[in-house]
Amino acid sequence: MKHIPFVLILFVACSESSDTGVDPSTQAIPQATETTTRTTETAPAVSPALPAENGPKLRPVDEAAQDPTFAAFRARLRDAVRRHDSSYLLSILHPNIRTDFGGGGGIEDFKKKWTPENPNAKIWTVLDDILRLGGSFRQFSADQKSFCAPYVFSEYPDDGPDPYAALVVIEPNTLLLDTPNGNPIATLDADIVTFVQGAPEYSRPESEWRKVTTASGKTGFGPSKSVRTQLDYRACFDKIGGEWKMMLLVAGDLGRSNLE
Repeated sequence: MKHIPFVLILFVACSESSDTGVDPSTQAIPQATETTTRTTETAPAVSPALPAENGPKLRPVDEAAQDPTFAAFRARLRDAVRRHDSSYLLSILHPNIRTDFGGGGGIEDFKKKWTPENPNAKIWTVLDDILRLGGSFRQFSADQKSFCAPYVFSEYPDDGPDPYAALVVIEPNTLLLDTPNGNPIATLDADIVTFVQGAPEYSRPESEWRKVTTASGKTGFGPSKSVRTQLDYRACFDKIGGEWKMMLLVAGDLGRSNLE
């Protein structure tokens, strides 16, 4: 089969256009070109990446898997917390569970303080936050190793910023804003930041925002749900007679957090 020269095909195409009586020079620009042009005009500008902070950090830690019996126990407890199962919760409390640093303790005191029979009680959100944030084993005595959670408490560095003025960023890629709901000025990821003094409205538990300063000196606002202080609620568990028990659930004072 003979190949028709390309020049001839082009000539025939031009002849067909002429036969229609339409001047090729007056034809519309091809649709593909129009689409390309519109896409280019409406493409959003690419924002530069926000700078990350290089100050002290506290990365998440979870040592539960080091003891399979504890890992299984915690899984059951987390399930009970999700179901608001007060019977199971009360069954894993140590008889002398510590509930504060003012002398309070015991199961009856726990029930009075936390009202676990109420499915809407604060205890369920407190425990859910504690148990989902990992933790680590701590040697309080020669013959007893406890698991304490969350990691913000158990792993806070001894040489870190003053824990009474510090917050740990617990959510990755948290944006630091210049004002609440404002413009981002930095990206925080496991950073240890400090409260801004003189901003009480942003230090109340119910506040949606925390006003903080980074190690590099940037001051801004971060969501309260994305940060946590070492002084917040924490729990410790010991294995007693082959069964894991919750030994304490406290907040505040950073004195020795085990049963004396």
